Amino acid sequence: MGKYALLLTTILSASGAFTQLNLTEAHQGETSERRAHQLDLLAREAALSGYAEALYLIETEPLASLSSRSGTLAAGRYHTTFDVTLGAPTEVYVRVEGAAEAGGDATQYVIEAQFHDLDGVEVPTHPDTLLARVPPYLRYAALSDGPLRLTLMPRILGATHQVNASVHTNDDLDLALSLGAILGLQAVRGFGTYAGDLYSVPLLSDPENAFRPASNPDLLDTLRPSDVVEMPEIDVDSLARFATDTRPGGLELLGTMALGTRESPEIIHVEGDLVLADVQFDGYGVFLVDGALIVDATLRGVLNDLLGRPESRVAFYVDGPILFNGLGDVQGQFVSNESITFSGAATLYGNVAAGGSVNFLVAPTIRFLPPSPALTTHLPDAVPVYDLERVAMREWEVK
Repeated sequence: MGKYALLLTTILSASGAFTQLNLTEAHQGETSERRAHQLDLLAREAALSGYAEALYLIETEPLASLSSRSGTLAAGRYHTTFDVTLGAPTEVYVRVEGAAEAGGDATQYVIEAQFHDLDGVEVPTHPDTLLARVPPYLRYAALSDGPLRLTLMPRILGATHQVNASVHTNDDLDLALSLGAILGLQAVRGFGTYAGDLYSVPLLSDPENAFRPASNPDLLDTLRPSDVVEMPEIDVDSLARFATDTRPGGLELLGTMALGTRESPEIIHVEGDLVLADVQFDGYGVFLVDGALIVDATLRGVLNDLLGRPESRVAFYVDGPILFNGLGDVQGQFVSNESITFSGAATLYGNVAAGGSVNFLVAPTIRFLPPSPALTTHLPDAVPVYDLERVAMREWEVK
């Protein structure tokens, strides 16, 4: 009996050891599988973080400036690349590689997506489409945060018959010396709205007769009080980091100046006053001006430049005042943190917006041309230039 008992004890002991060995190996297997699963989740989380960043950049940054970038999370990392085709149509291809490592093991997760411009064309042509893609304060022929004054015989018209050349002020609208308002002559081919008071002298006609929109399907009053349209301050110093060219001190422009393309406009930072004399611009560009802007003469070639162009091609964002002294043609979208004053008989193909007053003196003319969304990318309340739609997406794990 003792011999058999000893044999049984030995067998049971061996069996227990074998069982324990199997349990240990099973536990180790489960731990390895669990770690691999956790790495998969961490790698995908890293890839999703990179993809979320890519979506934000596509919506907020110029597509031409998108470049590869990397990021690190607490338990993973990602690397994102962009492939951008600008034109008709515009397409963006995004690839994000997420990775996670632990205990000598590593997992990679990939997300790819393709975006397509819904318009299918480089430049939208309908004014309403263009205006919907710029900040609200740039959707008027003239907008002021301070008083807006029409004196003598200014005319504010549309560059085409498709668009209303409306004006708005967050302060008082002064028509007291406007011959158009006094005599009932057309002064504005659009609406006139104001958040302050209206000053007028209705001697021979209701001043509302001076405001005649190109389109008024809802039969709204053409001259009426309205809510404030927020006019933010333009931080020229902050925008200067996007400059492709910096000009120390003041700058006076003469002759022909080559700019960039719609997809990649030239951005020029002027560290002082800017004076525009007889100059012709070739291409798309933005001027960031620390001081004042003075328009002293004609911008040559404006009418030729505008043929077939539904939008402005030059923008001026100015910290100081803007003064139009010339008698000729000017083209562009002009924004000032202070006042804008027309003191001559210039014709502006574009629009103006001021943090201070806007003053139309003597007989200037605005022919409202919608601002280019491509030149408002970095402004407050900017709207994405391209209406992109995701047309394809896939994701997978790489061991």
